[in-house]
Amino acid sequence: KTLSAHGIPSMSIALVRGDSIVWKAAFGYANMRTRTPATTETIYSTGSSFKSVTATAIMQLAEQGKLKLDDPINQYLGDAKVQEQPDKPVTFTHILSHWSGLKSGAETQPIWGRKLPKTMEAFTSALTPVRAPEAKWEYNNFAYGTAGLLAQKISGTEYEQYMLDNVLKPLGVTTPHPVYPSPD
Repeated sequence: KTLSAHGIPSMSIALVRGDSIVWKAAFGYANMRTRTPATTETIYSTGSSFKSVTATAIMQLAEQGKLKLDDPINQYLGDAKVQEQPDKPVTFTHILSHWSGLKSGAETQPIWGRKLPKTMEAFTSALTPVRAPEAKWEYNNFAYGTAGLLAQKISGTEYEQYMLDNVLKPLGVTTPHPVYPSPD
């Protein structure tokens, strides 16, 4: 009843202790139209919860000595540099902690729409400062998109492949490739 009261079609939950799943369950419908029940195997869009995975990739690259968290990100972005205030460059720490001062928001597309979104390079180079880094905390999805682009550029591996090989597979995730949502 709580799900439907809040317009949430379904959810799956797993409780983990150490390396073991000690309880799992699913509630609601994976497909509301066909009334298909959700299961613990139902695939969901990760949304913002994947930010921690992107941050993990950046931290791995920092541990490998390929970047420093206080480095200006523009030194790694090539032609896709963010616009910034010259006296205080945007760093990895700024974008990962939502203190970049960059304008959040950009054109997004419906997940099942027919119009392709801009490239990550186009999104990144369109980010503009609204204030100096560290002046105000402001949630910024597109700064995290830039973090993903940086992980790709610095690692030399496509973002999705890097995530699979270096973050997800070592954790035991068996998905062979990213799952692209569809109406089905």
